[in-house]
Amino acid sequence: MTHPRDLHVGGLISDHIPLYFSLCVTQVAPVTQQITSREWRLLSTDAFASHLAASELCGNLIASGNQTVDDLVQLYNC
Repeated sequence: MTHPRDLHVGGLISDHIPLYFSLCVTQVAPVTQQITSREWRLLSTDAFASHLAASELCGNLIASGNQTVDDLVQLYNC
């Protein structure tokens, strides 16, 4: 905890009295975080829908039935 140093009371100014003191504090550097995001305004929804429809993710995955959860995660990540 920081305690005031060099405390002294100034002269009377009407009904107010100034107090003068020093504090020894350290300034903590602000935490910064870099955030990147997509520019969604540049997204062509028609092209996205076309690519999604052509991907294996929209294929009949249940019919083949031989994918493991790991296979499906890999497919999603690709």
